[in-house]
Amino acid sequence: MKRDIQFLRTIEVPYVRVRDQLRDHASSVLGDGGDPIRTALEARVRSTVVSREVEIEIVGFDEPAGSAAGANLIFRADALRHADLFPHLEARLEVLPAAEDRTALFLSATYKPPLGVVGGAANTLGLHRIAKQSLRSLFEDIADRLAR
Repeated sequence: MKRDIQFLRTIEVPYVRVRDQLRDHASSVLGDGGDPIRTALEARVRSTVVSREVEIEIVGFDEPAGSAAGANLIFRADALRHADLFPHLEARLEVLPAAEDRTALFLSATYKPPLGVVGGAANTLGLHRIAKQSLRSLFEDIADRLAR
């Protein structure tokens, strides 16, 4: 069973600059800038920070209706170690011009809990909250990098 998570934020950066960053420097926007791209997903469970290093694969970049109408960066991520024990993530980061000097960022992500029925039960018991927190953290990191 797949779960959907979405986030929206506007940054004070012209759309063309954001689009160019995603198109030309996606590995630095999403993570460490390396090949393969690596970053950490983090969430807080009570007073403990849960962190997992992930490897991100860029699936594609497109501008469906031309440069002034928006662009999409499609990517997926899996845990660097023991990927079969952690959720698989597929995501689309859409950027849209919001004003002359503002850009809207929209992250739409789907993750699939691991381990079939057992993973589904864990998702119901709290994995979904951890996934949502860790994706929010990733989204905010991406937005902050684009806003620089």
